[in-house]
Amino acid sequence: MKELGEGGWIGSIFSSEIGGSQFPIMIDNICGFIFAAANYPASVYSALNKGAAGLIISFGSRELTETFL
Repeated sequence: MKELGEGGWIGSIFSSEIGGSQFPIMIDNICGFIFAAANYPASVYSALNKGAAGLIISFGSRELTETFL
């Protein structure tokens, strides 16, 4: 999981301003299916992290954004 985060795969769909790669959703979904085929529990964990990051981006304060993203 550490390598997945360090490689930038968890935040790949987010803007480069917050450290993302700005991948299209389709590419992210394809990569997610490949990760799920290799190790489903790890792929679900990264998907949950993406969801949490999206919530922080949408509704979090500046302090939360700077701390967790």
